[in-house]
Amino acid sequence: MNDTLLGDHTEHVLCLYYTDDSRKDELAERNKQEYGVKYRYWKSDSDTLKGKYSKEFLDKLPEDERKHFTTQKKLIEFKDGKGKLILRQKSKEKQD
Repeated sequence: MNDTLLGDHTEHVLCLYYTDDSRKDELAERNKQEYGVKYRYWKSDSDTLKGKYSKEFLDKLPEDERKHFTTQKKLIEFKDGKGKLILRQKSKEKQD
């Protein structure tokens, strides 16, 4: 979860990662009960990397912040000598 709120927003986003959306209802209910988290929708990591966000969310942002979210990103993975993943992070795609 990102602890920094954008502008005058009052809500945070909690991202839960799983291989697909098969457990989205279970995870939404569990997090609502345990943490009081409101479920909005499921989105793939691929869509996040492509900069796909809801119009509702993007319309609330100033132009410069909107560009941050809609800029396509790529994943950078670091693996140890045995091929085990040790770090995975997002990086902005280079603009031509």
